Amino acid sequence: MKHVLAALLMGVAFSCTPAVIPVYANPKPNAPPRYEIALWFDPASHVPARPVLEACTAWTALGIRCIAVSDPRYASVIIASDAGACEEDEDGFAKIASFWYSSGQLVLRSACFRDEYGDEEIGRIRASVRHELGHAAGIRFHVPARCIDSTGGKVLARTHSNGQRICGPAIMNPATNEDIRQATPMDALAFDLRDRGCSVLRDLRQPNEMKVCNYLPEDPTEAFPAPRAK
Repeated sequence: MKHVLAALLMGVAFSCTPAVIPVYANPKPNAPPRYEIALWFDPASHVPARPVLEACTAWTALGIRCIAVSDPRYASVIIASDAGACEEDEDGFAKIASFWYSSGQLVLRSACFRDEYGDEEIGRIRASVRHELGHAAGIRFHVPARCIDSTGGKVLARTHSNGQRICGPAIMNPATNEDIRQATPMDALAFDLRDRGCSVLRDLRQPNEMKVCNYLPEDPTEAFPAPRAK
């Protein structure tokens, strides 16, 4: 398990579906996976494994695979749940999922699901986990869903080394969308800009490489809410 000095909380919200959802196409579609995320499911959480593992396949085109392990000592991410109340903020939203770099925990707040983790909630589980796995992989920022704001101005967005602004439909939009089921070209650009020195990814070409994350206590925390289930 990789530990850091300070917690960085990343969360998800939900949004409307864009008219067109582009999908990233791996230029080498038959290449074997390059990276691996080992998941351990905390038995006390009752989070179902199937939708979590299905969510991980959204990142397959970027060379990422997930496996489930039976021992937390061999996990890079622990799937857990939070028994706290599903409380709305002043905007009427409630936080339903987060990833903690400090402990490697991907946490779902069970009270925010209508049927705990029943069939009706599978889509929301997948969408939340896709997003949080992106953070776990080292994408420590969000991709703006639009490149132009309501006034016609450019939104603040990161720029890739190829000169392209990283904005538009993505799993890593602050407001997560159930219909964005595969990594988009913007996710691929964001992945290029990931924090390579502090990521849960195990490089299968360098399986024994060890990483140390050194975040300072003043590092910012981020929490993005999601609509509470009614």
